[in-house]
Amino acid sequence: MRLTAFILAAGRGVRLHPVTDHIPKPLLPVLGKPVLKSILEKVSHISGEIGINLHYKKETIANWLGRSDFDKKVRLFPEEPVLGTGGALKNAEDFLKDGLFLVHNSDIVSDIDLENLISLHMSSGNLATLAVHDRPEFNKLILDKNGLLTDIVKQPRPILTSSRGREVEKSAPLSRRRRSGGWGRLLAFTGIAVYRPEFLNLLPDGISSVVDAWLRAVEEGYAIGTLDVSGCFWSDIGTPGSYAATVIHALRDTGETLYIDPSASWCKNVELDGYIVIEKGTAVLNNATFKNGISVRNCIILPGAEIGSDCHYEDCILGPGFKLDLSPT
Repeated sequence: MRLTAFILAAGRGVRLHPVTDHIPKPLLPVLGKPVLKSILEKVSHISGEIGINLHYKKETIANWLGRSDFDKKVRLFPEEPVLGTGGALKNAEDFLKDGLFLVHNSDIVSDIDLENLISLHMSSGNLATLAVHDRPEFNKLILDKNGLLTDIVKQPRPILTSSRGREVEKSAPLSRRRRSGGWGRLLAFTGIAVYRPEFLNLLPDGISSVVDAWLRAVEEGYAIGTLDVSGCFWSDIGTPGSYAATVIHALRDTGETLYIDPSASWCKNVELDGYIVIEKGTAVLNNATFKNGISVRNCIILPGAEIGSDCHYEDCILGPGFKLDLSPT
């Protein structure tokens, strides 16, 4: 059966401001490799056809793709205005309608086994199969005992006190209760899913959310299944802190504490300590006339950053004209 991949890459990355003023989120580097490249490498092994939606800094991303090894494998779907997660798929309906399709958010770094997800989906008969995991801060999907989606928490779950003085959680009011298969668990969506082409029929033209289409599917009796991938490595790069955590995890995986892109311009007299990442296009300079030189500790230095004065940088992301402080690593 034909399998297509689709990568959602249109978002502005507002929470990463001012980083995304200079670098679109899909192209943020992790040890020299843009996140989008890592995703393309994974999905290209299982799909010969890949679609990507674009909106914010679409020319930058398109130019990068044009210079990459994936130039001939990718079809671009520019959006104006941005159409949302559901609208993006509907906009690419002609591209996706002839078989199963895998959807992957462009800000997710993980070691989730995509082939296993696809295999489970193909054998399940589900309209969609979502890769899910246990992340208490994000757990909003309400699953029955068989792992099928029943609803989504619409508001925070309050903490109540039981008659024995023990804190207990109570589910917030739900918009609907659909299935009688018994309660299962609250889990979080990873940003990765597989769909049958019939799912596209549940999406309206124009701007929409894929979440609303999941709920509509359940309402109409379709099975929205899940694969619990709890325990797999998963990280998003949607905030400065989560991006930094992703980079440091990758650095630790190498067994090193230091990564310097071969093309970065830097002076060996700079004092480096802790976890340090110096990406391509960085200029870290030291001048003998400086009284105290430069010291850098637990920092990620992005393309376009220039450091060349008596400074001490610690626990931060540095870029062209900005410094974002982080919690200590």
